[in-house]
Amino acid sequence: MIAAMVTPQIQANIPEFLELYGPVNTKAFEARKFSPAELVKINSSPQNRREQIMMDPRFWGANLPKATEMYRQLMVP
Repeated sequence: MIAAMVTPQIQANIPEFLELYGPVNTKAFEARKFSPAELVKINSSPQNRREQIMMDPRFWGANLPKATEMYRQLMVP
């Protein structure tokens, strides 16, 4: 089931059902022709993927408690 869900053909349908979200399988952009207007909105489109920054799990592993406390202080006056 998981293998079927990540095929390009299935992944290409994600933007129809989840606004602003896109396929994780990059071949979905080859399986379906998206309009330029759609590509601007899809978070995983090739043009938007170039602008993304990967999260660093080592940073979050070392700093999650501190970041969580800072967030709580920000949100709760």
